[in-house]
Amino acid sequence: RDFLCRRFETVSTCYGPITVKIAILPGGDLRITPEYEDCRKAAEKQGVSLQKVISAAEIAAQAFAS
Repeated sequence: RDFLCRRFETVSTCYGPITVKIAILPGGDLRITPEYEDCRKAAEKQGVSLQKVISAAEIAAQAFAS
């Protein structure tokens, strides 16, 4: 089993700060995944859907892809 190099960053969204996991794939591409618990808590606190928070975190994290 191979392990991907990864790091954690915090991004700012209109729903609050969300931690994202950034994994470097073998070809050099990035896989960015918002942390579920951060998104769930922010969605609950702000009264919005979980998917809205996840989308906002993914958009905010695109800065790491450039």
